[in-house]
Amino acid sequence: MKLRLILFLWVVAIADAGWFTRRNQPRHVVAQAQAGRVACPNNIESLQAVVKYAHDNGKKIAVAGAQYSQGGQTQFPGAIQIDMTCLNKIVNIDLVNKQITVEAGITWAEILRAIDPLGLSILAMQSYNAFSVGGSIGVNAHGQNIHDGQVMNTIISLDVVKADGSLVQVGPARHTNLFSCVVGGYGLCGIIARATLQLTDNNMVEKKYKIMPTSAYPAYFKNKILLNKRVQLHSARLSVDPRALFNELIAITYYHVDGGRTIEALHHKKDSLKDLRDQWLFGLMRKYNWAKHYRFIAEKLIFEKPEIISRNNAMNWTLSMLEYRSLMYKDILQEYFVPVDALPKFLVLAREIIRKNNVNILNATIRYVPADDITLMSYAPEPRFAIVLYINVGKRPADERHTKNWTQKLIDAAFEVGGTFYLPYGLYATREQVHEGYPGFQELIELKQRKFDPQETFVNQLYATYA
Repeated sequence: MKLRLILFLWVVAIADAGWFTRRNQPRHVVAQAQAGRVACPNNIESLQAVVKYAHDNGKKIAVAGAQYSQGGQTQFPGAIQIDMTCLNKIVNIDLVNKQITVEAGITWAEILRAIDPLGLSILAMQSYNAFSVGGSIGVNAHGQNIHDGQVMNTIISLDVVKADGSLVQVGPARHTNLFSCVVGGYGLCGIIARATLQLTDNNMVEKKYKIMPTSAYPAYFKNKILLNKRVQLHSARLSVDPRALFNELIAITYYHVDGGRTIEALHHKKDSLKDLRDQWLFGLMRKYNWAKHYRFIAEKLIFEKPEIISRNNAMNWTLSMLEYRSLMYKDILQEYFVPVDALPKFLVLAREIIRKNNVNILNATIRYVPADDITLMSYAPEPRFAIVLYINVGKRPADERHTKNWTQKLIDAAFEVGGTFYLPYGLYATREQVHEGYPGFQELIELKQRKFDPQETFVNQLYATYA
């Protein structure tokens, strides 16, 4: 057993050291839509033309960005598929006010590459950089920034294409009904074409970590992290060792480093050794529980070392380490939001469900999200912890039924402690659970059908399943 641990740590230590687009005029994009193909407009006029064509001819539209949603939130049978990735330009960078205007198909990685040489940083984004800005706003994504929280809180204004093809600018204080319906609205009330976002300064941050029992984390977070203005980014990683599932965690905090240090440049090249290491580790963890045990030991001893890096590099996470292909299995994400003080109770309930149903948890992290009383589809009516689960499941019909069964139990556990669950993932929840977890969903449906999209031009599988 000791030899296995030594070999395991030796391998991870070695690793640790070291669309094609074209200029489419509106008529060309409409021709694509008429022919039933994917339309990829690369200017707003072309996007408007496709939407107007669909509206005037009684056709449906499904909107897709980077297409990482896992439950058909960007798809619908027979609908015109609008691919937003051709709308990917930076329109303007306002250095005085530290704001950026971008088209909705651009990714966070592309923004980071553009603003890093200017000494600027993204205020709040998803934890991985491959997602599109429009998609992140459409699900009201969140990341590691505990003070600004959801992407919603960085929005200055949005240019939205309505169901009739017209363009309107919305914001927190302008056309607020449509704003609250579009942000976190999964593309059901309008298409985000362009966004102006608040930026902040890039600076050096010191990464520190602390190991503790999970039961101690809420008090630690409230007393040591939440009120500390030097904290720029924060998250926690839970142990997924089946013998001590969720009992312990590593709290990871990035503290602002005062001036006097040269800001390092953005790391453009991915770390292939680390990606291969993590792919190897996940491969072992999909098959062997002992690998989960040793991984947490390795994290405590090797992975999480204090270091000083730039804020942009701390946020510049790629998805390459999660690459996985299998005929029989797939990796899925799920996320549950619970009140801060209810975290230990939820994890006890979740542990029992996971063990009883033999759920193969590969990774579990905790994020913090401030309260959101603006969007109709708010998952945090009060401040909450987000528990993000990365899970390996089977693809067979029997496996899908099993996944659906235990997912609904986890959702009920979140409800039991006053929480809810996230919607960009597999559509395993019941209709009743969706409406219980998102009381504003019915209001969004009524606004869509009565005011913003009475012909139901904008559709997806989420809407078809639960509306």
